[in-house]
Amino acid sequence: MESKGELRLFLDADGSTSINHLDTFIPEFAKGFDVVIGSRDIEGAYVQVHQPKWREVFGDGGNWLIRIVLGLWSYPDTQCGFKMLNAKAAEAVASRMVVDRFGFDFELIILAKKLGFKIKQMPVRWLNEEGSTVGLTGPNGFFQVLLDLYKTRLRLWGGKYNIQKIK
Repeated sequence: MESKGELRLFLDADGSTSINHLDTFIPEFAKGFDVVIGSRDIEGAYVQVHQPKWREVFGDGGNWLIRIVLGLWSYPDTQCGFKMLNAKAAEAVASRMVVDRFGFDFELIILAKKLGFKIKQMPVRWLNEEGSTVGLTGPNGFFQVLLDLYKTRLRLWGGKYNIQKIK
């Protein structure tokens, strides 16, 4: 909500996805897209350095669960930390968001979709950085993300996001 400018970027602080992807993301806005998200799981993506196997297994399972619970079938990687929005989408989506942990990634996508914004997935080159705070438990853990997932589904069902198509 504090960001200004026509385009607003979110990226993981650990640099797992290079800022150089801006060169391919920015032109998509001229093609009419409102939100452009990175994906490690679509054609053209390249995982240069993998996460520990247990994190990949939990991540893949979690992404399937996110797709099932929120109906995000065409988004195989909601959790990639490289997302860009135009000003209109950023303001409409961020003003409705409540999740302030890793679950905010899928909350951002589902809100953008429900609000009618045009979303494009782009392949990224990704590499795991050591020192991640992701675990099974704790505020950044997989169990917390699952809890946030079900709370997001309940907020959608209950009309808590005040969604009316903007586009």
